[in-house]
Parts: sequence; C-alpha cells; structure tokens
Amino acid sequence: MSCAQANPMGYQAIVLKPTAPEDKPEWLIKDHGGSMPCLAHGFFAELGSGAGAVSGSSNLAEAALPPTPQDGLALAASAPLFPAVAQLLKNVDPNGDGNAQDAAVRLALDQALAALEAFLADPNKCSGPYLCGARPGLADCNVATKLFLVDVAAKHFKDYTLDAERLPRLAAYRDAVFSLPSFIATKYPEKEMLFGWGKAREDRGQVVGKAGGFHVV
Repeated sequence: MSCAQANPMGYQAIVLKPTAPEDKPEWLIKDHGGSMPCLAHGFFAELGSGAGAVSGSSNLAEAALPPTPQDGLALAASAPLFPAVAQLLKNVDPNGDGNAQDAAVRLALDQALAALEAFLADPNKCSGPYLCGARPGLADCNVATKLFLVDVAAKHFKDYTLDAERLPRLAAYRDAVFSLPSFIATKYPEKEMLFGWGKAREDRGQVVGKAGGFHVV
C-alpha cells in the first residue's frame, strides 16, 4: 500500500519506467550504483521495491505519511512476518510439505501472525481499527503488503491461510486494510506476485537440487 496515497492530504502520482542498463542516467550510476527502483526527492533518495514503507525513519515515507509514536511498536511487532512467510515460500524440500523443515517454518509464520493478533488485542498498544489508531498509518502500509503476500502466495504455493477463528482480530484488520481505496489502487497484481515468487522458488530449488539431486519445476 502506498504511503503517499494513504495520506489524507493527497498525493502526486509517479510513473515508474523500466530502464535498460545502458540508458541509466549518470546521477543514478554515480550516486546510487545504478540501483533500481530509485525514488529521488530533493536531497533524499529511496532505493528498492519496499522504499518508503519499510522504516519510520525513512525521509520520503515521513514526508508522505508522518509516523506516529505507535508506528515503532507496530513495526516491531510485525518484524518477524516477512522473514517467516518468505522462508515458507522458499522451502522446496524434496520430501514435500510434510517434512520437519516445512513444519518449522509454518510454526514460525503462525507465531509471527499470533504476535500481530496479540498487538491488536492490547489496548495499551493499539486502539484500532488500524495498527496505530483510527486512521491507517505508516505501519499499516508496511503490514498490509505482507498480509497480502500470505493471502495470495502462501495460499497458492503452500496451501497456507490465515486462521480467522484463531486470529479473529487480525482477520478483521486484514479485511479492513484490504478494503482501503489506497490499498486497492496500489496492490501488486496477483499474477505478477505469483510469477516472481514462483521464480524465487525455482531458483531455490536449483540450489538445493545441486546437493540433493532433484530439481523443482
């Protein structure tokens, strides 16, 4: 979810265009090693696909959606979520989804989601309906994309779904952020997400296969 678009003060749309290596501008190569995507504004620049929604200390993120004191608490509670879902998606053990490694990474994702459930249930940390109160904020921009990854990629590749009975507050929160116009307008197309993670799983399978004698397709 775009921090700029979630800002009730409005935003200016930015068109991102792919650039071939030989066409990259000199300033991008000199100042930022040619890294893309790169969003530059004044003296500040954000690099990477998660720029602007990763950290409350991000200059561009603060300009788009100033952080609240609760953002740090919410981001700390959600910190294990992306590593957990990424590990699950990249687990391509030849023994299948019932192996011990798969069980361990599933448990880690269960625990990461449970931590968010506990955060939402704690009135001293979260007054709802969003992570930091009545309005969506910086932490919501961060967490919404991770929950979307769980909903789409984890379900598609690993048949993993968020248990709404066990995590009712998190399920309600997910539905709330997924219905935000700013999320709907900026969420990743599901086909592109599945293609990207499918490629990551294939690459991981090739690495593991060199040692184990198999190949994931």
